[in-house]
Amino acid sequence: MNSILVHVSIRIVLHLTTPPAEASVPYGELPGGAYAVVTMRHTAEAALQAWAEILPTLSSSGHKLDPGRSVMERYTEDMVSRHLCELCFPVLE
Repeated sequence: MNSILVHVSIRIVLHLTTPPAEASVPYGELPGGAYAVVTMRHTAEAALQAWAEILPTLSSSGHKLDPGRSVMERYTEDMVSRHLCELCFPVLE
């Protein structure tokens, strides 16, 4: 991978069930489980590269995408300050 994608790992992603304080923010629960987490630069080019490379990467590591769960984007204040984000691809356990 080149410098656009920073890191790929398989890990469990937990979801908080506390609703947001502001009522105008849409809220719902998403299933947790194992996700391939791609840490990447927050650019359109990096997102396109992540989508292009995730299936071959999962296949070569023996994992499969879980079609029953959604792909998620995650941001933390620290990551945003470093122009990074995460794409979380659900994988079958």
